[in-house]
Amino acid sequence: MLPYSELLNNKRVCLVGPSSQTELMTLGEKIDSYDVICRVGSYAKLNHRELGSRTDILMENFWLFLPRYGVDKIGLYNNWVSEGIKYVNTCWNHIDGLDEFRAINDRSIPIKLQDDEMYRKIRVEMDTPTKGFCALYELMQEPIKELFIVGFSFSNAFGYRKDRYESPFNIPKDPPNYISPDESIKNFGKFVIDAKHDDHKSINEFAWLKARKDNPILSFDPWLHKLLC
Repeated sequence: MLPYSELLNNKRVCLVGPSSQTELMTLGEKIDSYDVICRVGSYAKLNHRELGSRTDILMENFWLFLPRYGVDKIGLYNNWVSEGIKYVNTCWNHIDGLDEFRAINDRSIPIKLQDDEMYRKIRVEMDTPTKGFCALYELMQEPIKELFIVGFSFSNAFGYRKDRYESPFNIPKDPPNYISPDESIKNFGKFVIDAKHDDHKSINEFAWLKARKDNPILSFDPWLHKLLC
């Protein structure tokens, strides 16, 4: 197994988020063409046509493993193992649930802990970051060649992918009702990132990325490109 830093060094990287607009895009083949595929959370079997066929680095903060959520932790863990994950990156220094994950990690998926210095930098940039932003920020500090960003919307207008709502693992549903990508796109103007109802202040994360959209290492899926440009 390569050390984490070597896994990313000078590589073409794809970061895949969980937003529902990926249901409208057939980017699986393009995603699979990248040297390293990172995913923010993983809730169900991969739809290869839309999401690609592997997960090299899972970006997760383990809150799902806390007993109060009643998630099928063993089932979810076995699902991760089946994807051939090379590393789990905590991607958020707030790691409640990590001990629960370690207790069932019998096949020893290596864990890459986000260090305190990195988390402090992220908190300076974004007071209440999402794990998706933490993953994005951290990857942009790595010596990578390219970063293709898929499945991020920075808005509650786009819900999670439908697989999360149909997951057999009892994943908490937020928003509680599935929002189809068609509905999201149709109503996007009404939803665009109302900071008063957004604990994570996604409007600030969106602004942060928009200010960096011309960075030569970055490229975006069609819907995110439309939002940014």
